[in-house]
Amino acid sequence: MVDHHGARRIFDQERYDMSKELPDRIKAKVRGDELTFISKSFSGIDNLILLEDREGMMWTIVYCLYAIQDHTAVRMEILSAHPKVLNQKKISRKSLSYFARMCLFLKVERVPNL
Repeated sequence: MVDHHGARRIFDQERYDMSKELPDRIKAKVRGDELTFISKSFSGIDNLILLEDREGMMWTIVYCLYAIQDHTAVRMEILSAHPKVLNQKKISRKSLSYFARMCLFLKVERVPNL
């Protein structure tokens, strides 16, 4: 199949199954004010990363935050979720609420900035 950017992709059952669980998993991360960090994508864009252990496999959840309602609320946009191994010793993390507050109080359009 072809994705929204025109790239050819194969269907991945494991990622599809994870996508069905993702809303509840993300809600739990937000409620728990989990730790997150900024990572640069291959195209040079900064995004936030949450790590999720699922049945012994580490998943990378890539997302960004947008201020909405005249900077009174934040919307999370999930960009990708895929299995990936990271060297976690080199990662400096902050709580999810830290980045949400940046989005609201610094009056930026997107966190992290493009």
